[in-house]
Amino acid sequence: MTTTKKETRGLVNLAGWMFCLWGILVTIWGFLRLLNISKPDSEFVMPADWMRFSVFEVTYGMVCVGVGYLLFMYAKKKLNDKQ
Repeated sequence: MTTTKKETRGLVNLAGWMFCLWGILVTIWGFLRLLNISKPDSEFVMPADWMRFSVFEVTYGMVCVGVGYLLFMYAKKKLNDKQ
């Protein structure tokens, strides 16, 4: 394996970790907002808008976790040592 593949695999794994950690944080924050534990910053936000935004946050966080997982699988299958 060349050093270029090794370095690329490390960068792909780093990006995977960043996506997973960010996705987990956003998903938790979205659930806190969805369960009304975290209140809106403004008193002019309607509850329906607040719920819609919190569902968007949960969805966005889960998509980020999924992208991180796909990056891990790509690094494992395409950038492995035995090629």
